[in-house]
Amino acid sequence: MCLIAWRTAPASAWPLVLAANRDEFHARPALALHRWEAEAGPEAEAPGTSAPETGGRPATIVMAGKDVLGGGTWLGLASGPTGLKVAMLTNIRDGRARAPAADAPSRGLLVKAVLESTASPHELMSAWAGSQRLREMAGFNLVAIEVGGNRPPATTWLAHRAVGEAGRAVAVEAGVHGLSNAALDSPWPKSLALVAAVAAAGEGLDAAEPYGSIEARLLGQLADRREAPLASLPDTGIDIDRERWLSSAFLVSEHYGTRCSSVLAIHASGSFRFLERRFDASGQPLGETALAG
Repeated sequence: MCLIAWRTAPASAWPLVLAANRDEFHARPALALHRWEAEAGPEAEAPGTSAPETGGRPATIVMAGKDVLGGGTWLGLASGPTGLKVAMLTNIRDGRARAPAADAPSRGLLVKAVLESTASPHELMSAWAGSQRLREMAGFNLVAIEVGGNRPPATTWLAHRAVGEAGRAVAVEAGVHGLSNAALDSPWPKSLALVAAVAAAGEGLDAAEPYGSIEARLLGQLADRREAPLASLPDTGIDIDRERWLSSAFLVSEHYGTRCSSVLAIHASGSFRFLERRFDASGQPLGETALAG
């Protein structure tokens, strides 16, 4: 993902509302949002860990798209014995950073591992923070949110800045947060705009709000193609023209752009709806998938 905003509200009828755009090369193959049963084997492993033990436990069902080349995913929801769990990742953009080795592990496998594991995301991500395999990866933000049972939503952010550095896993307070290609809550224009949209949508919700209404409030902001003013752009070590183009929430170009927009809403009752709307290189809709539970 390249743009995410979410709201966790423990006392709300809607403990989690989330909106996100995935930007990627159009030539990189991916499977659309779908359900699969969690695996218990090497593919479910992540840096510094062994495969999660699932024998004798109820199956964990994962709902996510899938990166065909790397085998991982960028955003997903898991339904398991302890409730619902969301995991998501954005890359960190740093034109000055050292590039990872060609055989470095795919960062999307971290998202998949969080979703499939029966371990606590905070414990899992804390264990990964100093691992050698993580140090081999380019920079990223990994966020996991647990929703369910009798507990308030619990959010963990694993920040890994660059190749060769250790990561850092921290608990994140409830409220509205945003991520793009920098640290959590960095004030990038498109992040601030989506955070404001999620906050406004969340404040207006009541227990009987239909899922379609929530999606309509957020898909419009995710489709915003306006570029930010030059004075508000970050300096990530790339040329200013590309920096300005990347400042839009929704990116359109022949080779790289917004591949899908996603909205996820979880009700206090445990019900949810997860919408993924996909686009072609010209920014036209290709289709959509909605999963509910």
